[in-house]
Amino acid sequence: MSAEISELCGHYAIVLLRDIGPLKVFGLASPCCIARVVAADEVGLWIEHPSWGRGYLPAPRVAHVLIRWENLESLAAFPGLALDDLELSCIIDARDELHAHPVGFQAAANAQ
Repeated sequence: MSAEISELCGHYAIVLLRDIGPLKVFGLASPCCIARVVAADEVGLWIEHPSWGRGYLPAPRVAHVLIRWENLESLAAFPGLALDDLELSCIIDARDELHAHPVGFQAAANAQ
């Protein structure tokens, strides 16, 4: 793993996927998603899903979802900046323009 990729861990990124099909089971609903990067290794990029299992489990769980490198089309990240809740909400509000889906947030909204 390169130093640049390791600097992304703990930060939000906009992730563009080549094929969303295999990841739908994990709650990813769009080929462009906004998620916190939790790790990167030789297999791929691990992102956080903050409410996995909502609708199926009594209480949703935090899950780490693997995106294999061959399924990663592109990535926009801001490793020098820690996004606060306001900045994250601005990115989420811009998701229609980005055609992005914040991982876990749609499930939370649909449950209400």
